[in-house]
Parts: sequence; structure tokens; C-alpha cells
Amino acid sequence: MMRLKEIRTGKRLTQEQVAERAGIDQSTVSELERGVNPNPTLQTILALARALDVDPAELFPVPDANPPETT
Repeated sequence: MMRLKEIRTGKRLTQEQVAERAGIDQSTVSELERGVNPNPTLQTILALARALDVDPAELFPVPDANPPETT
């Protein structure tokens, strides 16, 4: 959920506003943004996507198309 904060701030919303729209606790939004809770439920993901008016996939980072080679 690394993009949650990026999307939220881009829409000029507070954590409290997003939480209220999503029907979840503000502390959950905070934990997700800080990576404290790395495994949100599908229900939470869908609620946040609705609250932010985005596709659920937009909440997740896009994987690097060209990851560095390991030696």
C-alpha cells in the first residue's frame, strides 16, 4: 500500500477524511501508510479504493520493469 499516502495527499485529503469515507479507523490508514500493517484485507483495500475514487490496483506500487541484475 505504498501508494496510499501519495494518492491521498495528491487528492488533498487527510487520513481522517479517507478513513471516514472508507468506513475504517484512522489508525488503520496511518499504519498502512507507514508500512506497519503490510497485509490489509481485501475489504480494506476495496474500501480505500472507493474512498479515493481509484482502481484498487492503483494503491500498489508498479513493479520495476528492469530490476537490477544480481551477481
